[in-house]
Amino acid sequence: MHEGDRTERMQRIRVGLTGLAVVLLIVLLATIAYTYVNRSAPQPDATQANESSEEPLSDLGVVPSVQDNQNTPADNAAR
Repeated sequence: MHEGDRTERMQRIRVGLTGLAVVLLIVLLATIAYTYVNRSAPQPDATQANESSEEPLSDLGVVPSVQDNQNTPADNAAR
């Protein structure tokens, strides 16, 4: 076994461990940032969550709600 082979192998191990440490640090920082953002974001009330789960598309304004459809002029003219 040559001294050059051993030195090259040790350098590769150092580079690999440094890469692992950098990836671990990035994941740790991302987790901390994600946790901080979730804690600082306002949480919806329980009543809002129950109401919005009934008609999520109408809450977003994509489709009219069932209550809006019940009071259309066609329905009022038929009565």
